[in-house]
Amino acid sequence: CKSNWTGATVYHDDDEKGECFRKYDAVLDSYKDHSDFLKNGQRYAFLFQLDPTDYKDWANGLKKAGYATNPLYAKKLIQLIEDYNLEAYTLQALQM
Repeated sequence: CKSNWTGATVYHDDDEKGECFRKYDAVLDSYKDHSDFLKNGQRYAFLFQLDPTDYKDWANGLKKAGYATNPLYAKKLIQLIEDYNLEAYTLQALQM
């Protein structure tokens, strides 16, 4: 969490020991806030020019934007999407 966050927090070991994370009362609140983070963050703006169904470009774009520190982030994300056929949910959501 950044200094401008006024909500509840929780601390976990991530890239560093005892990192601050935002805490939410409901899972949906977390999803909404994370979506806003991506949509409104200038460093991620270029992603929204990509085809929303192109999960490989999105995964690589997230890595390029510095979203994750793991150098294998894009590869691992793509593998999870393919292993569990998660791209079907994107297609389903786009039909709504």
